[in-house]
Parts: sequence; C-alpha cells; structure tokens
Amino acid sequence: ARWWSITAYGADHFLIPNEDGKYSEDKNSLTWLGDGAEQRFFFTVGPDAKSGDFIPTGHEEESAPFSLTLRLYNPEPQVIETPGDITLPTLTKERCQ
Repeated sequence: ARWWSITAYGADHFLIPNEDGKYSEDKNSLTWLGDGAEQRFFFTVGPDAKSGDFIPTGHEEESAPFSLTLRLYNPEPQVIETPGDITLPTLTKERCQ
C-alpha cells in the first residue's frame, strides 16, 4: 500500500485515552530495520509502552481489552483482487500483566 496505519481501540471501539495522545503507528512513523525485501519494523503495544515505537493502551485498566486495526491506503490491485494472499504483520505476545 502507498500508506498504512495500525491503530489501537479500546473495548468500547473508541481510541484509548492516554497521556501521550498517541493512538497509532504508521508507515512513516516507525523505525525500519534492514533494507529491501528484508525490511522489518517493531513496535510495542501495552499499558506501559513508553519508549521507541509504541502505542499505549492506557494505564487505568491494565488488563482492559483492546483491538488493533490495520488500514491500507491505495493498495496494489492484487491486494483488492485477492486480499487473502497478502502477508500481514506478525503480532508477538511477549508478556502479560
């Protein structure tokens, strides 16, 4: 896609209030590692996410459910024709409260 974003929403399907006013990461805001086809990015999602690339999920209820939404803007034609064939970002759960 020409541009994309990943946004966190609370259990009520609204943006999660946080002191940083940060709700998403996008193609241009992340730190990219590697180059070419091997290019990767990493970011942290959680109640104590504060350093590097991160999306905070709020401090009030540390175990509150949330969802992540990926948006693709102006994707390649094959993404529209066969969306099941695209490679999506991998989520890795590192720890739980």
